[in-house]
Formats: sequence, C-alpha cells, structure tokens
Amino acid sequence: MRRPTGFLALSLCGCATILGIGDVPTPTDASTSITDAALDNVAPLNDVQVGPCSADAGACDDPTVVPTGWSATIFSKTVKGCPNGFNGASLFADPVAATGACTCKVTNPVAPTCAAGSMTRKSGSSVSCANTDAPIAVTGGCDSAGGTLEPDEQLGAVPAGGSCTAQPASDDGKLTTVSAAVCIAVACPQNVCAGTAPPGYSACIQTSGDKACPTTGPFKTKHLVADSMALDCASACPGCTASATCTDQKVAFYSNLSCTQPIVVIPANGTCVNNNGGAVAFASLQYLGTVTNPQYVAAAPLPAKIASLSARTVCCAE
Repeated sequence: MRRPTGFLALSLCGCATILGIGDVPTPTDASTSITDAALDNVAPLNDVQVGPCSADAGACDDPTVVPTGWSATIFSKTVKGCPNGFNGASLFADPVAATGACTCKVTNPVAPTCAAGSMTRKSGSSVSCANTDAPIAVTGGCDSAGGTLEPDEQLGAVPAGGSCTAQPASDDGKLTTVSAAVCIAVACPQNVCAGTAPPGYSACIQTSGDKACPTTGPFKTKHLVADSMALDCASACPGCTASATCTDQKVAFYSNLSCTQPIVVIPANGTCVNNNGGAVAFASLQYLGTVTNPQYVAAAPLPAKIASLSARTVCCAE
C-alpha cells in the first residue's frame, strides 16, 4: 500500500496542520511497494497570507456551485504544504494503471475428454430421424442406458468439456501517482468558491469517496486523492476456457449391462444413419472419441481497479 508519512487522519476536517511529501518513487518490480521511508515531510507553508476575504460571504451557498457535502478546497501538485487559513494534507493523487497492470494466469486445468457430457438423440425410419428423444448422459465409460435402437438414429457430438481457472496477478510498477497538497479553506472559503486561490494552487471543492464532479458550476476537473493507493486485481480475470479438437466420435451399443455383447457402432456426428437393422433393445453403451490439441486460455484481464485508503474527490476549476 502506498501511504504517505505525516498523514493526519483528521486533517481534512480542518483539525490539524499539514505535512507534505516528496515525489512518489516508481517501484522497480512487482514485488516492490512504496514505503513511508520513501516519503519526505516538509513544513507547512505559512508565508501566504489569508485576507482579505474579497468575495461575497454567500459565495459558497449556491448549491449549483458547491453542492451539499462538498467544501471549498485548494489543490496543488507542485506546492507541498498548505498556506495560512487552510488545513489539509499531502496525499497521493491521480492514479494511473498502465496496460498490463493486471494479468491473468491459467491455473487448475482439467483435461478435455471428448466423451463426457450430454448426447442428443433423434430416431425414426426411412432415414428420417424425425423423432426427438431424451438426451443421454455419457461418461466415456460403460454407461447403463436401456432403450430401443430404431432403424434410423441420429446422435449428436458431445462437446470437448474440460475446465480451467484464471489467477490474477498485479504489477505494482505499472501504477503511477503524484503527491498533491489538498487544503480545506478554514478562513475565507468564499474566496475559493468564487474561484480565487493562492499562487501555485487551484480553486476546488472536495468531498469524501470517489464521486463524479458536479455537472453545474465551474468545478469539473476531477482528482482522486487518498492516504494510500495500490492496484486491486482481485476481480480482473473474467474466466478461463478449455478447448480441444474431438475426432472419430461414435457410440457403441450393447445388449447387456457390462458392455461386452456388442450390437452396433453408430457415428456421433449429427448425421441420420440407418443402423442396418430393425428396432432392437440395448442395455448399455459407450461413447468414444479422440482428443487432440487441448488448450487452456485465460480471458483478457479487465482494467485494473485502485484500492485506496480514505479516498476523496477533488474537483477543480482548472
């Protein structure tokens, strides 16, 4: 987790003095994370004076400019610390997860069989196969499945089957952030609401959580800020697909329960065929097929999410 030192849990409510941080270093590999030791504290900036309160006292009362739950704030990616009349903190801001931040690795492959599943069946006479019969569950072994073979049979191929899962992994080096000063106006908030900010800062409003900026008013440029930020790839892998080529699929029918007294072998390719005889009872069957070229493919990862601590949304006029 990326956590700046000197963060004061109550600082964004106007209860503490700002501490700043230096530039956020980039990890060198996926096993490296940003630690407190990589961040520098700086003193508050008390050389910028507050007054006078030049804007009208009601500048922050217009809900189309400052909606309920939002407060006057100044923001800077270059100045570390807050001027007089503002309380806040230096936080991580504007996370960007580059392509490849989350990857998906195939795990738990189960080999396709080409002989286990549900086989469709149609039957009839005069090579019509007009009757739709109940599907037959097959396992690739000797299956008890009593019934009657009609003069004509049409058997469907069983899909290859198989399965796999996708395990997500994150590359922390592909997450970049910046350090930014986020300072709530304690004195003269109306100046900020009217669009005025000290040199080096932008006039903004802020609220808790990850929110969209207001659709009205001047504050529309969004910055997500937080005490810490890290990649969240837990739900980035939507699935995994197992596949194979199945050939020579067919079904052997038997007159006894142990698959030792053969009657006929019928191809399982969706073609209506005459089984060279009249109606005959069967007691068991075995589905056969040859598996080639098994493959396991993890689906492309979804965009990385950002896990954050004490996330806030800052919307600025520029």
